[in-house]
Amino acid sequence: MNDRIVFLLKFGSEKNIKDLFENGTIFLNPFEKFEKDEKNNFRGDNYESLIGLENFSNPSKYRIKITDTKTGKISDHKPKKLVKLYKDLSAGNLYSMYCIKKSEINNNKKFKISIKMKEFGSHFLFIHKPMEFMKRIENTFKENQLKFNAKAVTYYDHKKFSGPLSLFHKKKEHSYQNEFRIVTRNSGSKPLKLNIGNLDNISKIIETKRLEHLEFSLKEK
Repeated sequence: MNDRIVFLLKFGSEKNIKDLFENGTIFLNPFEKFEKDEKNNFRGDNYESLIGLENFSNPSKYRIKITDTKTGKISDHKPKKLVKLYKDLSAGNLYSMYCIKKSEINNNKKFKISIKMKEFGSHFLFIHKPMEFMKRIENTFKENQLKFNAKAVTYYDHKKFSGPLSLFHKKKEHSYQNEFRIVTRNSGSKPLKLNIGNLDNISKIIETKRLEHLEFSLKEK
């Protein structure tokens, strides 16, 4: 059974979060932006858009030969690690959010968001009606003749894992981001801008400096 998402959060600058709150403006960036953004360790991930990963169990069996075509000199190297990556070259565009699932706060459990999330911006939009939010996403995508998939990210150990992956997988070192993704296939490499309408009746704006003092819990009546 799928773990129900009870809250969605979007982190960003005060300007962008106000724009989201007042106008429902969302930007879906191309996957390649996150693949190349290695300067920002919390955003950049060169393992983005993988559809498969193979960690060789015995790399010492192999040799890597490098030939200098100008001099003809050949150097021989013994690899400490060998990894084969399978990329999705037409991954499309991505909208990322933070999600809190029912299992994380059910039965009055205390849940705190990692203060590392402060790196994503000075403010966040706390969406307390995620189903209504997704209904508006769906309607807007239909109006623009776009299709999308949306779900929470699964985190994995990229140093040990071998097998198929999807656009909803990410390295476990990013697991504190509790990411929820909206993905649309798009042949272009430019950001996609959509407006889903005013969100003041399903959300509120909160400053990220309050994170360390916030706890989330759910107690059913």
